[in-house]
Amino acid sequence: MTARDTAGSAAGTAGVSPAHCDECGRDARGPRGRISAGISKRKLRANRLGKPAGTGPTSAAGKARSAQNARKHGLNVAVMYDPDVGADVAFMAEEIAPGCQVPELIGRARRIAEAQVDLMRFCKAAN
Repeated sequence: MTARDTAGSAAGTAGVSPAHCDECGRDARGPRGRISAGISKRKLRANRLGKPAGTGPTSAAGKARSAQNARKHGLNVAVMYDPDVGADVAFMAEEIAPGCQVPELIGRARRIAEAQVDLMRFCKAAN
């Protein structure tokens, strides 16, 4: 009797010899200690057909259209490349670190300002 047999007796499988997979030698018991025979084709098909709605577009045209959603609002352009908001970023960065001469701190202030401008753009696009 192996250690697996004695441990299995607590799970209600006393007297059952270990069920090993013939191909790989792994134990074929499921998570509850029962011998698992796999899933039937019928049940697998039912599970696949019962997928939740809203999994995104499936046609090529739908996927192409959804890939361009950000373009509609101009949100695919990074703030640092958008000349329209460059002045806003510079102003906010100066407000965050007024009169600072340390390049590392100026860079951090600029990143914070860019994030803030991005949030403002997202809120504007949502309305």
